[in-house]
Parts: sequence; C-alpha cells; structure tokens
Amino acid sequence: MKSPPYRKRAVAMLRTSLKESWGVSVDGTQATVWALVGDQAWNVAKHWLDTPRIFIVIPDMEDYDYRALAGHDPLILLVCGDASHLSLPAIGKAMITQGIERVLLIGENGNQIMKASNDQSRRVRV
Repeated sequence: MKSPPYRKRAVAMLRTSLKESWGVSVDGTQATVWALVGDQAWNVAKHWLDTPRIFIVIPDMEDYDYRALAGHDPLILLVCGDASHLSLPAIGKAMITQGIERVLLIGENGNQIMKASNDQSRRVRV
C-alpha cells in the first residue's frame, strides 16, 4: 500500500496541538479529517494548504494506506467535482477495514454514513 497525497502533512498536523485545526472536537482531542475526491480535488487541496484543515487527496483507486488516520472519526469523504471514475463505497470500505470507524460521504446525491460495526451504509438526503 502507498500513502495517499498529503498523508504526511495530515499525520504531522494530527501529532501537534489540534486546537488550531478546523473541525476539532470541543475537548480538543479529535480533529476532522477530510479526504478529497473528484476531478477538482487537487484544486481544492491547493486552496486548503494555507488553512488549518487536515486533509488527504484520493486521486484514483490505488490501494492506499489510511491506518494513520484511524481514531479521528468520522473521516469526511468530500466529492469535489466529478468523481464518476472512482468507487466511493469501495474507498469508504477500504478506510473502514483499516481502522476508521465512521466515514461520512458528502456528495451531490446526499450524504452517506458508513460505519465499521454495520456493513449496511445509510443514505441521508440533505
């Protein structure tokens, strides 16, 4: 398995004080981690580099190593543009099998919550 783009940056941010990160829990122990997917993911990442957001980019269906992001649930899988070339449920399932307890997929067709304790994901229209 290889590391997804920006994983090293995300891990470094998770090891520092999370109080400066966007989306940190009230007690300061959990940070929101974003996984950007779709044809605009690189553009979004470029704009987010100067922010305290913790994120990775998933450009393709490679077998990526997500284990270092476990424990910061839910991981938000954010669709940026067209992601029709990717299997988003397969990416979410790969994350869950590597220790991420919950994945929240935010896309054009509503949101989908995937949980480790339940193979059945649930769709939520927003």
